[in-house]
Amino acid sequence: MVPIYWPEGDKCSCGKDNCQSPAKHPITIHGLKDATTDKNIIKAWWNKWPKANVAILTGKVSGIMVVDIDPRNGGDVSLKKLERLGNFPITPTAFTGGGGLHYILEHPGNGVRIGNKSKMAGYEGIDIKGDGGYILAAPSKHISGGQYTWKYPHIGTKIVSPPPWLKKLIETEVVHRTSLPNLRTNNPWAAMWRGVQDGVRNETAAKLAGRLLGRGLQEEEVTEILSIWDTQNSPPLSDQIIRSTVLSISRKEQQKPTTIGVMPAEYLLSSTIERPPEIIAKGVFMEASGLILTGESGVGKSLLSLEIAVKLSKGLPLWGYDVDKPRKILFVQKENPDYTVQIRLRRIMRGLSVNHVPNIQLVDRKFRADIGNSRDLQKITDLITKSGADIVILDPLSSYHHANENDNMAMRRVLDNLTDISAATNCAWIIVHHEGKPSEDRQGKWRFRGASSIRDWADTMIGLIHKSNNEKKTLRLLNFDKVRHGPEHPSILLERDANFCHHEAEENTLIPMSLVAELLLDIGGKCKGKAPLAKKIMEFINCGRATAYRAIEAAEDRTIRLSGDYYSTMVKI
Repeated sequence: MVPIYWPEGDKCSCGKDNCQSPAKHPITIHGLKDATTDKNIIKAWWNKWPKANVAILTGKVSGIMVVDIDPRNGGDVSLKKLERLGNFPITPTAFTGGGGLHYILEHPGNGVRIGNKSKMAGYEGIDIKGDGGYILAAPSKHISGGQYTWKYPHIGTKIVSPPPWLKKLIETEVVHRTSLPNLRTNNPWAAMWRGVQDGVRNETAAKLAGRLLGRGLQEEEVTEILSIWDTQNSPPLSDQIIRSTVLSISRKEQQKPTTIGVMPAEYLLSSTIERPPEIIAKGVFMEASGLILTGESGVGKSLLSLEIAVKLSKGLPLWGYDVDKPRKILFVQKENPDYTVQIRLRRIMRGLSVNHVPNIQLVDRKFRADIGNSRDLQKITDLITKSGADIVILDPLSSYHHANENDNMAMRRVLDNLTDISAATNCAWIIVHHEGKPSEDRQGKWRFRGASSIRDWADTMIGLIHKSNNEKKTLRLLNFDKVRHGPEHPSILLERDANFCHHEAEENTLIPMSLVAELLLDIGGKCKGKAPLAKKIMEFINCGRATAYRAIEAAEDRTIRLSGDYYSTMVKI
């Protein structure tokens, strides 16, 4: 079973004005390849698309074949002619939304392939749906306004084999194919030329016609080429559809403007465009967006991401930023064994006074997937759909792709796949990404590693940076390097406690007054003005000049004194 776009008035819900298969083509990324019998996935699909039409695959995969009677193409007349040979048996039968009939029969199996055939043995309007095909089933709706209903329902009616007279027609039916070159290439256009299956034939014919007409070929030439191409399809289209498709596309090509289209700014300004809902307030994290958490090895990115997971799953604020409501989290991580994650999760929950985290699901560490590989995308999509996740935390990025992280185009393709999955599932991403150590000339700044397209893809980029002081405290600076959907955000100094929870820390935690006096002693116990002492503090702490000056001012008359232009220590260190 697979979900199909449904009618919206007299148009297809896919939104394309020129849809070639209205209310008859799959919604999911890989079309018929996504078909499943998994009840959880099917339930998730129809929770997301409650109006979706229903498709059932035919052929060996489902054990059925279907005789499709289409009265619009003469099927009713052909049926009377066909019934002179014998009567159809009592088998599950449906009225189609277009006024026809679907006779559902048993697929022979045993290695026999039943092809998808149109004009069965010359009977106009009667098609066979076999291996590689599909039908729409009740209660699907037809673009004409009709509805698929059962004449003899599938429950309580046995699916029988084709009667001998019909079996003979099916077995003797020959589909003549004109051989095309065996093109060994991954080019999508080459794949189209090798032929397609029912459900995408009309759309593909339109694409190929547009491509050929755009190259300057005449309508007659394009029609002849597509007629040869059509013999590769399963089943082929009618000659009339090929001719009308070429004529329709030719007219659209002629109507195309010779200049690039533009949209008046006033039109844009007058339009109502809804801002995506926020997960974390002030534009830090939006629904279906991407946040990258980056930092050097050992800085605590995985700990922080696990704490973020717990807080978002409970709707708890993050360091002064509101979280609008609890969210479902899918945590996908590779580097830490289960017992480590268990210890960390328990301590974080204890630190946050949280007893249960029903909204967090952890993916087995044995899970293997390459987000750069199109074959794995459906596996990832199904996992997200089945979990119902609002947010997927991927830790780290490098464990889930095989591309060169310094290759801009390769990484853009990888990350664009995540965007496609977000479009299909409405999930948001938190990606953990390893970075290099800060360079000497960029104290307090993390060094970006990899292609710039990684940073370009992210809606929000947060860097986690080591901070040092002379006390036994774990301090980190959370640096907002990029927030696409909100204003600039100041860095946040965090102190990590024994429960692996992070709390906002004051600047005097980073630079205690005793440390100011100690650093003054390091430069001789006396200095003229703030500048020499501030430089020493900046070198030791990796902080900015303003922070160092504020620390000096806070320490005045406590651990250091100012006499004239000179600072000296007041306490013995």
